[in-house]
Amino acid sequence: MADGAGGGAQEPETFPVGVEINMFRVFGGAVAVFLVTGCATPEQKEAPLTGTVSLSAGPCLGLCPVYTMTVGTDDRYELVAGPNTIKEGRSTGGLPVGAFRRALDILDIYDFRALRRGYVSNIPEGCPDSVSGTPTLTVERDSGSDRKTVTYEVGCLGFPEKDSLDQMINDLYRNFRINDLVAVGEPPKAEDNNQATF
Repeated sequence: MADGAGGGAQEPETFPVGVEINMFRVFGGAVAVFLVTGCATPEQKEAPLTGTVSLSAGPCLGLCPVYTMTVGTDDRYELVAGPNTIKEGRSTGGLPVGAFRRALDILDIYDFRALRRGYVSNIPEGCPDSVSGTPTLTVERDSGSDRKTVTYEVGCLGFPEKDSLDQMINDLYRNFRINDLVAVGEPPKAEDNNQATF
């Protein structure tokens, strides 16, 4: 058809058949993506962190530090330090970002919830044999809705969970920077192949 001056009606512009099909495919694909993503369920979010994790150490026959460190969801700690520590008394401070989350992960890795409440010499099931003079350690997880406490005499020997309990305590010790913030003395080592280094 001739350009504009003739005054006749213009014919609509057409595309080759292959181009029209490709446009429908692109448009149809975009609609399908929109429908799939629009109906997808949202990603599961982790439950908010709550409560505290604490690690305590009692006296021994040597220079064992006596303390309780409690760490909250904001990675801040409250330390109550006794004998054989850098500075006796109550103090607060911050741990590296994520310390609380790492503490929860450590407890999960070593199945803290399945541990006995007591590995102490007056409970033979949890402490069939023992070395005297070692400190008693306590780990507590308080979620706000429930609380689990495990008490462990480092000198207890001969129970199946010993290796994992020692490793859990060591991991918490490093995570909470006990050597930097608390410890002056070193607890005596249990006379066993699986010596703990708290």
